[in-house]
Order: sequence, then structure tokens, then C-alpha cells
Amino acid sequence: MKKIALWILSAFLICGCSQQSSKEEPALEETETPAAQETEDPAEAAVFDPRPDAVSKVRKQEWGICWAMAGISTMESALIRHGFTDNQFQLSTEDLLWWANVNDEGGWNSRRRSDGGYTYMCSGYLTTRGVRSLADIPDLGPAEEDDAESDYYGQGINQRPEKYDTARELYEADGIAFYPHPSREEIKEAIAKYGAVSTGYWESPDYLNEEKSCVWHPYEPDSGTNHNISVVGWDDTFSKDNFIPSPDGRKPEHDGAWLIKNSFGTDYANEGGFLYVSYEDAYLFTEEENPAFAVTSIIEPDGLKRYMLDDFGAVNLIEIKKDVFEEAAVYEFTADETAERIAFTAGGKGTSFSVYYAPAAEGKPSEDQNEWKLLKSGTLDYTGYHTFEIEPLEIKEGEGALILHLEGNDIIIGIEEALTKTGGKPKYFEVLSGRSFMKEENGFISCERDLDENGMAVKHGYDVSLRIFTDGE
Repeated sequence: MKKIALWILSAFLICGCSQQSSKEEPALEETETPAAQETEDPAEAAVFDPRPDAVSKVRKQEWGICWAMAGISTMESALIRHGFTDNQFQLSTEDLLWWANVNDEGGWNSRRRSDGGYTYMCSGYLTTRGVRSLADIPDLGPAEEDDAESDYYGQGINQRPEKYDTARELYEADGIAFYPHPSREEIKEAIAKYGAVSTGYWESPDYLNEEKSCVWHPYEPDSGTNHNISVVGWDDTFSKDNFIPSPDGRKPEHDGAWLIKNSFGTDYANEGGFLYVSYEDAYLFTEEENPAFAVTSIIEPDGLKRYMLDDFGAVNLIEIKKDVFEEAAVYEFTADETAERIAFTAGGKGTSFSVYYAPAAEGKPSEDQNEWKLLKSGTLDYTGYHTFEIEPLEIKEGEGALILHLEGNDIIIGIEEALTKTGGKPKYFEVLSGRSFMKEENGFISCERDLDENGMAVKHGYDVSLRIFTDGE
């Protein structure tokens, strides 16, 4: 098996949630500041500001939940951009928080509201279940002084929402683009096309210019990403002189800033809760191990049954050191059904793909390519979660498999890691599926792993992010 490089999720600090990052000074790809001008392509405009009509209301977070507020806000912007809602519609962050909470079936190792900060917690939620409205599942208010333990799920006022099991699911993201190391142009294009990009930066009052509503943070060894926000626009003409210099006199060298929607309420700074962050900020868009994301496509729930091994979405990305790669997932179909859609997490840009249905027996996919049926093929525009309609495929009750074939110079796949409850890992599963496979010289190799008596991993394994949707019940 050729070596693969894992982008392990780092638990970075989100509103007081995790650890800091310390790395060599990062920077977005440098561009010259263009003169302000009108253009037919929004991504080429010098100034892009969606306020007020194309961005939802600024809200004030309680508890350390900026990671959830940012992801939900990005979804709201996408709903507006894709024409599903207006700027008055609001989604529930509480729904996301309780979805991510650890439970008997496994899931994110999240026991407190402030346990978070992972891109993949939000993207997994958006692609695995439908979002619900703030009106149906209201956000939890602040704790009283005698209720400080309510940060923990199930304690004090922090109880399961009344309508959690009954509220209607309204929309679902069927496309997510990840940006592990983006250029400025890529982020502008994503905002113009999809409405917003969720990411993190170093929030520090020491560098906040309240009058000008702007902030920047130079590289410092003890700083890192500590707060999540939604980036909704930009201004190439925003003056570098607006930013507060560092104690050693550093300031941005060029004009230009991103427009972010924050979660500190409308009284924060002087732009109704919005803030400008310099293009030269040392931490915005730099978390390669926790990449920024945008919602590329949205559907209304259609009642299709999904067969998948990644119940909580892809929680990691693997860079495959090959130019040809195949992975497979085996499912147990509970009845004769018709498959109508497939989905997977993979990239990078320009990678070609083919998805096949294949027979399976004793938990393994067929190696005989004469038995495979092509369902979909094409080329990927980005690394992320992709969904495709397929010609209706009749599937018999019993075992069957999906096989994903990828070709390219920068192949990336999404996985759901089978982690344990111990060892400080961000998520875990009690039971491993043992139904994920990767192709090696001698055929498909199972991507499972064993656990010892203490629940610790004996060998690495994962479940692939590869799904099939049927008309089954």
C-alpha cells in the first residue's frame, strides 16, 4: 500500500474551545489592489457587499458556539444566494448543537456546548440531515449565575429542545466545497457564487479598531485561530491605515479587507455586527487541517432513503499519493429498491471520477469489472461533497456495493474516521462497519480496524464517504 498523508483535524480554539495553532507565518496568495470598477463578474469587482438584502440578520451568540453560528450563517447566505429564502429567514443553531452531541450510537465527542470548532461538524450536519428553522427550535438563552453547569448537555437549562424529534426539516446541502489552502481569487469566487464562506481567525480586542470596524492580526508564535465567522464580502479599497499597528509597529502593507459577519450582536464595533479583516491577517483562511467551506448546492428533503457508512459526514480528508485510486462501500439493502442519486466526498480540482454499482458477497465488493454498472462519470470542480442524480437503478434486497474510481494529479478523498472515546479525539464510534475498501495491487483491502479491551485502536481504519439514495422506506 503506497503511503498516504492524513490531514488530521486539529482541535483549535473556537470561542474558548480548544488549542492554539503555531506555525510558520501564513499568507494568502498576493494580488495587486485593483481600481474600483463595475464588472459583470461579481468575483472581479473591487467591492462586494451583500448587505442588506443578501445576508441574514446578525445574531448574538450565547455560550462558546461561534463555530455553529458561523456554519449556520453560511448556510443562510447560501439559501439566499440560491433563491430559497430571503434575508429574514433564520435557521436553528440549537439543532446543529444537539446533532453533534455525543450519543449512544457514537458521534462527535461533544459533551458541552462550547466543544466544537471543527469545519466537519457543520458540513457533516448540513449534508446528513435537513436544517430546521429558528422558529421551531429556538436558540438557548444565557445561563443564570446559579446555572453555570448548563454548558453541559442535559444539565440545567441545556436540555433537549422540545421539538427536536418533530420539527420539519426544510433544506439540505447536497454540495459542500472545502478550501484547505485557498487563494484570494478562490474565496472571492466562492462568495460571489455561493453567498459566504465559513472560516476562522484570531479574534483579539487589542487589534480591533471599533470606529472603523476592522481588525487584523500579524503573525505571532503564541496566536492562532480562536473564533469562527462567515465571510460574506470584500473591499479591495479598504485602507490599510484603518488597522491598528502591532506593538512592534507592523501594519498591513496593502489596502483591502474581507467583510465578515460576526456573532457578537449588532452592537459589536460600528458596522452593525459586521467587521472588516485585512487580506494580510495572519490567520484568516489558514487552517489547512480545518478548512474553510462554502455551500455549493441545496435541495429540499425528498424522502429518499440514504445508505451510507459516514453517518456524521466526512470528518477528515486524505491526500492519496497516487494518480489512480478506487474505493468501495458495501451496503445491506433491506428490500428491492430503486437507486436515484449518489454522493461522495472527494477532489481535488480537475480530478475525473466514475461511480459504479457492483454486486457484493460476504461483505466484499465484486472484483469482476464485467459485473460493474456505470452510474455517473465526470470531472470535479473542487474538493468537497458532491451529489449526482443517476438513471434509476433497480437494486435487489441483500448486499451491494458502490465503487468510486478517481484519476488525477491531486486526488483527495473524504473519510469518517472510526475513533474511540479516549485519547482526546474529536469523534468516535462504538461499532466499526468493516464495509469500506480501498483498491491495492491484490484487490480491495478492507479499511477496518480492531479495538483492544480498553477501546483503543490497534490499527488504523475508516469509513469512506460514499452514499447511495433509494426510494426505500
